[in-house]
Amino acid sequence: MDRKTSIFLLLLALLQLETHAFQSCVKNFSSGYEMVICKSLVGIESYLESNVRHLAIENITIGIFDDTTIPNGYGLQYLYELSFRNCHIKKITTAFINMYNLRRLYLENNEIKNTKFLRNLNNLEYLNLNYNNLKSISPKDTSFHQLERLHVRNNNIETFSIASSYLKELDLSFNKITNIVDGESSIFKNLDTLKFLNISFNPLVTLKSRSFAGLRSLSHLYLENCSISVLEYEAFYDLGMLQNLELSRNNIRTLSVKIFSELTSLQHLYLQSNDLQKLDSNSFLGLHKLRILNLCNNRIDELNGDAFQGLQNLNTLYLRNSAIRQIRLGAFSSLRSLMSLDLSNNSLEILNVDIFSELAADINLSFNPINRTEGDPSNIFNAESVSLIGVGFESFRGILGNFRKATSLNLSYTDIQTIQPGQFSKLTSLITLDLSNNHLSVVEGDYFTDLVNLRSLSMRNNTLQVIYVGAFQSLEELTNLDLSHNKLAVLEANRFVALKNLQNLSFNGNIIDNIEFGAFDGLERLIFLDLSFNTLITLPSNLFRGLTRLVNLKLNKVTSLRDNNRTAIKANCFSNLPQLQFVELRNNYFNLIESAAFSNLDSLKFVDFNGTSIENIESEAFRDLHSYKNLDLSGLSITNISSNAFSELNVVNTLNLSNNFLKILPQAAFGIEQIGELDLSFNRIDKLSPGVFSGLGFQQSSNINLNGNQLTHLGFGWFSGIQNVLSITVEHNFIHTVGPGAFNGLQMVVERKNYISISYNKLKRLESNNFLGLQNLQTLKIGHNEIEVIEPNAFLGLGSLEILDLRTNNLSELGLQSFAGLSKLETLILANNTLDIFLIGTFSHLRKLAYLDISNNNIWRVHDTAFYPMRNLVGLNLEGNHLKVIDYSSLKEYHRSLSYINLNNNRWPCKELVRMLNYFTNHRVDYLSSNVGNYTTLNIEGIICYM
Repeated sequence: MDRKTSIFLLLLALLQLETHAFQSCVKNFSSGYEMVICKSLVGIESYLESNVRHLAIENITIGIFDDTTIPNGYGLQYLYELSFRNCHIKKITTAFINMYNLRRLYLENNEIKNTKFLRNLNNLEYLNLNYNNLKSISPKDTSFHQLERLHVRNNNIETFSIASSYLKELDLSFNKITNIVDGESSIFKNLDTLKFLNISFNPLVTLKSRSFAGLRSLSHLYLENCSISVLEYEAFYDLGMLQNLELSRNNIRTLSVKIFSELTSLQHLYLQSNDLQKLDSNSFLGLHKLRILNLCNNRIDELNGDAFQGLQNLNTLYLRNSAIRQIRLGAFSSLRSLMSLDLSNNSLEILNVDIFSELAADINLSFNPINRTEGDPSNIFNAESVSLIGVGFESFRGILGNFRKATSLNLSYTDIQTIQPGQFSKLTSLITLDLSNNHLSVVEGDYFTDLVNLRSLSMRNNTLQVIYVGAFQSLEELTNLDLSHNKLAVLEANRFVALKNLQNLSFNGNIIDNIEFGAFDGLERLIFLDLSFNTLITLPSNLFRGLTRLVNLKLNKVTSLRDNNRTAIKANCFSNLPQLQFVELRNNYFNLIESAAFSNLDSLKFVDFNGTSIENIESEAFRDLHSYKNLDLSGLSITNISSNAFSELNVVNTLNLSNNFLKILPQAAFGIEQIGELDLSFNRIDKLSPGVFSGLGFQQSSNINLNGNQLTHLGFGWFSGIQNVLSITVEHNFIHTVGPGAFNGLQMVVERKNYISISYNKLKRLESNNFLGLQNLQTLKIGHNEIEVIEPNAFLGLGSLEILDLRTNNLSELGLQSFAGLSKLETLILANNTLDIFLIGTFSHLRKLAYLDISNNNIWRVHDTAFYPMRNLVGLNLEGNHLKVIDYSSLKEYHRSLSYINLNNNRWPCKELVRMLNYFTNHRVDYLSSNVGNYTTLNIEGIICYM
């Protein structure tokens, strides 16, 4: 595709945008057939072809839906799926007469009151009538020979009765059904293939005997929030295949004997949030396949010894927040398969060892008011996981040894003040111990004796101030240690030497202001270290000595502005960390990053300085970071960087120094072998020294961004030494002059479309030879300045320039030599100036120009031969001028390639405009048409004209 064709297609696409915006329908392809989605019925008949299988008309207002709503065009009988969601349909009459093959019908969010319209839809497989005004569904209104799924939730249905040999899924939730037994028969008696039934949020009150008789295939039944207070005998008759029963949020007070005995296949039973006050013996008889039983949020008070008889396969029992005050011996004896028991948030005051010793399940007794223990002290808990969160430690301190089989013990919020020597010595199986949120102030050497298998220890949020030597002596297998949110002020040496397998260590949220040399000795396998939210005075050299496997280091907010003293990152602070990949240094205050502070970190990939303030960066502060690709130092209040601060960084995709306080860039400031993007925008730079960019090796897609600085002048050699850069932007500065040789020594990449932008500045004049040295430049943007004069030969040296953008300046005239030297220019934008006339020969140098934009100027007349030299012109934008007439025939004759013209917003007489548009149409010149509806004045195809 040649350049002229590309420009034409781009302009044509702009012309078509307005047309697409008013299309009523859009087509997509699915499985070889077309899907049509419409937001209007206007012109819909043109889309109903024989290969359309899916039609969606949504979010419009229809009212009455009949056989004229969709024009009876070719293709309706082929529809497979039809959607009329949210169309305010109140009544449907003969709408579906010809839709013989319809399989899926979506009518939710309408105002439909009856279903008589469904009589002829014999092949329907799925019907969605959710959110309508239906009051009943009866066999006389419907014909559901093939229907498999019916959704009618959120209606006003009071009565329901249909027959179907295929229905598998029925959703009747959020309706007004009060009775599902009609006489002695279930209203579902003729739905013997049904597998899923949802009647939740209907005011049933009583679940009568044989309510579901005939539903022998049902596997899922939902009766949530139905105000049920009574379950009659044989309420679940015929449900031998049921696997999931939802009865939560009702008013059930008692469960009669054998009430669930018919449910021999049931696996999940949900009875939470009822009003159960007692569990009678044999209430769950027959549920020998039950695996999950949820009884949370009831008022059970007491669990008898035979409460769960027959539940030999139950593996999860939820009794949370059920006001249980007492548990009788043997209450859980029949639960041989139980793996998890949740008794949290109850009213238990006594912890009876005998009751729980027979269970191998994980036990959660958190937040009970236990004040003492009972039972045989020789009995032990067989549970692997025990949670006693919020239970007073003193109430069970004496039986800690009974948890000797536990691998996980959670004692957070248990009000632990001290730990006696050998307190945990019998818990040799422990892998995880949580002592967080207590009142421990010291860690002594005999606290964790014999916990030889412990992998994870949390002492988060205590009041720790001192860690004694040998405190973790026995914990050689420990991999995770959380000491965050305590009151540690000093990390002393040799406190962690025994933790040779530790991988994760957190001191987050302490008051640490001093880390002694050797504090991390012994932690050769540490991978993650968090020292965030402390008050370190400095980050000294070799601070992290010995952490040779450290990968992730967090130092967020470790400094403060105390007495206006800021912390320095010292040289070699992170030395000898060969595996370090991620460092977080957010929200800190550093007055200095010293030379070699980040040196020789071969694996480093990312340093997060977000929200940090840094004043100075010394030379070679980031030396030899071979894996570092994107260095973001934006918004850090940096005022000074030394020469070679980033030297020997090798390959960097992005160096972002934007939004700082840099005023001066020293010579050879960067010294990066290969860089993709250098962002210096929005600093306070007011001058660039020659050679400031020397030593930078640019990749072929490299960009330099100097936007938003305080440059007032571009001086000699400021960009020298830059090779193969793709773009340079110096927008939003205060540049009023470009000095001779400003671009000397600058080489733009030639393999891709390069550009320089000095738009949005204060330039008033383009002088001769301003752009010498830019022989490879392809695009130059100088728009949004204050340019009044272009001197002869201003663009000399731009022999490769293809696009010149001079929009929004103060140009009132152009000289004969204004564009000298632009022999390859293809696009010239002069929009939004004050030009009123063009001298003959103004464009003589632009023989390859394909697109000229002179819109929004003060042009009254275009001389017949003004554009004559531009014999390759494809597009011409004349919008927003004062033109009344042009010699359009001569224009087209001179410019045979002209394919697009914009004539909008001029002073065309209507008769002249008609003749002109006819001429352009006959000669295949496209013109931009506007939406006539937006105009209140005379127009031809949206182009304003005058009588």
